[in-house]
Amino acid sequence: MNRRRSMTHSHSAALLLLFAFAAAVAIAEERCDEIAETANKIGVRIPGTSAPHRVTGQGRLQFFSAPSPGCIIKGVFILPGEEVIAYTEYQGFTAVMYSNPRTHLDTEGWVATARLQATGYGIAPD
Repeated sequence: MNRRRSMTHSHSAALLLLFAFAAAVAIAEERCDEIAETANKIGVRIPGTSAPHRVTGQGRLQFFSAPSPGCIIKGVFILPGEEVIAYTEYQGFTAVMYSNPRTHLDTEGWVATARLQATGYGIAPD
């Protein structure tokens, strides 16, 4: 009987941990959404005449769902030399759009501003 109680107790504990983890993930995602919304409202807009940027530095440039290190988008990154369209800067991050030249799919997110350099070409008049 003790073994059965122990197994039931461990299943309950595992379920409780699973629910706690799911709740923490939901809160983290909600927080990232709030951070992104705030950044889009009060961040510094990048004019179309300065929007194209090139990725600099070494290694992959990680995408984030909001301008915060805790809002990483796992497995989504770009490489040095690739170009993005920059929209808004906020607290060391820049909101960008990357168009994959092979798949023609667009990816939007936030990246570290320090890894971007303006190309000097615009996409629209100011």
